[in-house]
Amino acid sequence: MIPTADFLEQWYEPQEVGELLQLKSVLSRMPEHEQGLRGRAALRAMWPDEVQYIEKTHFIKTKGDDGIVVKQLRLNYAQQRFHKDVIVKCRKEKRPIRGIILKARQLGFSTYIQSWQFEQVDRLGLNALTLSYDEPSTNELFGKSKHVHRKLWFPQKLFRDSSEAIELENGGAVHARTSGNLSAGRGDTYQVMHCSEVPMWAAAGETLTSAKQAISFSPATAVFIESTAKGAVGEFYDAWNTAEKGRGSYVPFFAPWFWDPTYSLDFGSTDERNHFGKSLDLSERRLVERHKLTLEQVKWRRFKIVDDLEGSEAKFRQEFPSTPKEAFLTTGSPVFKADMVSTLEDNATRPLWQGDIALEFAGYE
Repeated sequence: MIPTADFLEQWYEPQEVGELLQLKSVLSRMPEHEQGLRGRAALRAMWPDEVQYIEKTHFIKTKGDDGIVVKQLRLNYAQQRFHKDVIVKCRKEKRPIRGIILKARQLGFSTYIQSWQFEQVDRLGLNALTLSYDEPSTNELFGKSKHVHRKLWFPQKLFRDSSEAIELENGGAVHARTSGNLSAGRGDTYQVMHCSEVPMWAAAGETLTSAKQAISFSPATAVFIESTAKGAVGEFYDAWNTAEKGRGSYVPFFAPWFWDPTYSLDFGSTDERNHFGKSLDLSERRLVERHKLTLEQVKWRRFKIVDDLEGSEAKFRQEFPSTPKEAFLTTGSPVFKADMVSTLEDNATRPLWQGDIALEFAGYE
């Protein structure tokens, strides 16, 4: 049921609070078995846009200054771009939703995909599958969907609730399995699939092939493959290159670390900021020039490398890449510095001519 006015005022505009309290009053006079169906319909009428509805009704667990807190899901810039560039794009083109996501750490893609996935299950009665590399990571992802359901004001009844699946009264269900199950998805039918951290899967190729057979190639389906890079080899790397070349149906989506506004550290004074700016090394200056970074972002990057990544810029590029090329180039333990290689490639002179040279000798057959 809709919470009290004190709670609503934390998250909603005054007009919305008034409408919600009025809806609460109307529903309270209805039989209990009708309240859920009528309540869900009324909320979707208030917020007909899919993203707006998710933001207004989905509450998630997140890390706060005082530990884990529960708050509304408000899409950050990276999540907004993902929805527009992948989900909306595929829908406009009237084709199956397919996205492969190469990302920096902690940008919230898993959270949003799980919320969006649950909305399809809750609203349309679809069947969804979440796959990750081990039991703890799978349980963490699956827990996001379960939490969204628990915090809904008008949740559908659960006909099944286990460690591997929740099934709603409308027939929709969310399933979760680890990639160690090589027959994941075999014999089942799904409409939405979330494959997380694929480079860490054992036998990734075999597992993905098995899982993809359980989902049809129709506009009503969606498959998301998301991960940070783990070297220029493997199923994820090959799938990313295929998508970047425009082959197949997957939309390549890259999210750099500097899209997160929290990846920034303030300065105590103007003098401190100016002094820091003068201290930038060549690699940092290139980043500022190429990506229009602020000194606050570079400060966060420098501290992150020193404090959390043992002073390794290579580890930073692996976990927090600025470009797809950088992500895959640095994760394979290259001999030459990745930023120098990238600079040489970017500034290389284009060849005047490309082709094959054949030598012909007089009298030679």
